[in-house]
Amino acid sequence: PERFLPSNNKSLDKSAYIPFAGGRHLCLGMHFAMMESVMIVALIGQRFRVRPVSDEPAKIDPGLSLRMKNGYLVYLEPRS
Repeated sequence: PERFLPSNNKSLDKSAYIPFAGGRHLCLGMHFAMMESVMIVALIGQRFRVRPVSDEPAKIDPGLSLRMKNGYLVYLEPRS
């Protein structure tokens, strides 16, 4: 969109590039997406036992959001 052009760079809010943004460009679906992600994790936890593929400790990659370096592989075992 035009609001990200270099000519408009001075008028951009500091949170314009952050997912779900902020201010007047706040994402309308942000609350739904957050609620949906919690429900998905809860459903996976109810139906599956999550086990790491490796016993090696996870390496964290701090940034704008906290994530695992090189991902984190897991097995999903159905609960009985």
